[in-house]
Amino acid sequence: SASYTTVTSPIHSGHLAAAFKVTAGEPDGHQTRCVRQGVLPTAAYYGAWFFIPERMEVTELWNLVHFQGSGPADLHGLWDISLVNSADGELEVVVFDFLNGMGRRPQTPAPIPIGEWFHLELYLKRAADTTGEVALYQDGQLVVEAANLITDDTSWGQWYVGNLATGLKTPDFTLYVDDVTIRSTR
Repeated sequence: SASYTTVTSPIHSGHLAAAFKVTAGEPDGHQTRCVRQGVLPTAAYYGAWFFIPERMEVTELWNLVHFQGSGPADLHGLWDISLVNSADGELEVVVFDFLNGMGRRPQTPAPIPIGEWFHLELYLKRAADTTGEVALYQDGQLVVEAANLITDDTSWGQWYVGNLATGLKTPDFTLYVDDVTIRSTR
């Protein structure tokens, strides 16, 4: 029951945006995303504009961005950018680091705006040793940063952008995405 399409509204720029509709909690309907795969840049800024039309209560996982890599045996998670509810019910970002098994939250969270476009951009310096770096920018402001860590133990990877939700208070939900980029500089 998950689907994706292009729409003429809402759009961030140009003429079209992507609409990713999910039915949270349904095994065959909880995700729809686009993917770029292959040998990813050693260091790059991965960005996208997102539009959430209404306030949402997250009851499990709501993932917007996912990185995974292929090792000798199988694909495994590397990094996620997901949304969670803060104590006051606002949506905020959390970055999950699969290799180190930890979530990284902003020290000073900025609420995710509802009914307007917002930009998330992840700087990822891929490294299989402790020279890796990661930094998340929300609307141009640095919100999460970590250095001197293993960030990617693979040479081949996948970068997903879209809508994966295993638990939302309103299960049928459409997320809009526009202007997806991979850049060497901000």
